[in-house]
Amino acid sequence: ISVKLGDDQLDLARKDNGWQLRAPKEAVVDEEAGGARLLEMLRARGKLVDDPDLESLGLVSPPGEVTLTSSGTDESEIQKETLLVSEEKADGVRYVLRQHDSRVIEVGREAARALEPDASLVRSRKVLDIDADDFAEVELRAGRVVQRLQRHNATSFTLLEPKGFDYDAGLASDLVGRLVKLTADRWVADKDDGSFGLDTPQAIGVIHEKSKDAGVKLHELVVGARTSGGAFAQLKGDPGVFVVSRSVAQALQTLLISRGSFVADPNMVTRITVEGPGQRVELARSVERFIQVGGEGELSQARIAQIVEALMFTRAEAAIHTGPARPQEGLAEPTLRVRVEREPGRGEDSEPIEWRAGAGDSWRGVSVYYARVKGVDATFVIARGKVQQVIDAL
Repeated sequence: ISVKLGDDQLDLARKDNGWQLRAPKEAVVDEEAGGARLLEMLRARGKLVDDPDLESLGLVSPPGEVTLTSSGTDESEIQKETLLVSEEKADGVRYVLRQHDSRVIEVGREAARALEPDASLVRSRKVLDIDADDFAEVELRAGRVVQRLQRHNATSFTLLEPKGFDYDAGLASDLVGRLVKLTADRWVADKDDGSFGLDTPQAIGVIHEKSKDAGVKLHELVVGARTSGGAFAQLKGDPGVFVVSRSVAQALQTLLISRGSFVADPNMVTRITVEGPGQRVELARSVERFIQVGGEGELSQARIAQIVEALMFTRAEAAIHTGPARPQEGLAEPTLRVRVEREPGRGEDSEPIEWRAGAGDSWRGVSVYYARVKGVDATFVIARGKVQQVIDAL
């Protein structure tokens, strides 16, 4: 791989099971990193330009040249393809002239990055490597939402902000696990050129690491615009730009509020009341199963079992905001109401669980219903299939 742009150059060649970087400096590059860069170049796509004016497109004496050379047992088997690359236009577009067929292609900003030389290939994909015992706290900012999660020990956290909510153990552990061993999907640039959305980030995470020398060391992760497979990101104090996976970007923007308020221990449930579209059903425990004791119509034992099974394992996908329900969530006239009564004498664990599901929507590619549970000042989303299973059984 040979990439030249003005005075800058990238020269990368296969060596054993990896790659040898020969310019801008000598370095060994592992197979994964070199292969990712090559794949990025091969996947670059653009738009063919008919009857191009090479002079106006900057292709008469272009500043850039990209050459890919194959291996072969002799000269006749070696293949070489070369692109001539124009200066970057105001909108980030570059024009390339494919020498083997003289076709001109207009390439957008993101695809054009694969045709530029940079030294990011020699960088390890490991961005952060913090000992889990040294993780102290993380502050998350996404829009106007601020969260602070503080660690007490290996398995215990406190959600300092937003105030008044229990933290979700699964979401907290997943977030911290991703951050302390943060890995770049790929490096894309040696520095920010203003096109990665880092000036208007979708999320910021500030990780507090306990340090024997400095007390607490801060690592600020800034997540910018979305891109293929994830989002652009940068660690404060390091000019390099990399891509974090979509799951990391989403974890930074997910409320860490407990999703367990909808869940009841099946062994403690004594009575269930469900109100759906034009239907109300009351179920009560009778030895090892539930039977219908009230409501309209008569359900088969199979349908009763379907309702009980769905409700006992209903867990929200996530909380999406705190504060009152919003009109578009349809919770003023809910699609489904549920009341689950539990055995007395167990303090808070004996309080009934009451929740309602409102309008349907889509959240992160998942079909969901908005939902709220009594006693928690937040709106959640529940996968449509879980709610629909109850509605269909009525």
